[in-house]
Amino acid sequence: MTWYLRTRYEDARRDEVRERLYLDNGEVWFVVNGERALRCRFDSSQVEAARAAVAAARLESLADISAGADDLAEMVYEWSAIDGRSGRWTNAAYPRVLPESVDQLEDALLTLEEASG
Repeated sequence: MTWYLRTRYEDARRDEVRERLYLDNGEVWFVVNGERALRCRFDSSQVEAARAAVAAARLESLADISAGADDLAEMVYEWSAIDGRSGRWTNAAYPRVLPESVDQLEDALLTLEEASG
C-alpha cells in the first residue's frame, strides 16, 4: 500500500514519536512509538479531498523551519504523487511556529477523519 501523506512528530522531551500515514486505499494509520492503530478509513471522495488539501497547502513552497534554542519537537511532512509532485517539509520549531497553510491542512484532515467515523 502506498501513502500520499506521511507525518512524523518527534518530541525529544517526552521521548515520543508519532506518525500518521494516509494511504491511497483510504486507510489512515496512527503510529505511536512503533504501535500502529487504524484511525479511520476514508472513502474515495475523502481521499480526493485529503489529497486536494495537501496540494492546497503548497508545502513544497515552504522553507524548512529551524529549531530555536528551546525547541525540542520536530514535525516532518512527506507527500507523494500530489499533483505529480513529491517532497518533504520539516518544521523543527513545532508547534511554536506553524504556517497558516499547514494549520489549514491539519484542520481539513481532522474534519475528514471525524466525518469518516
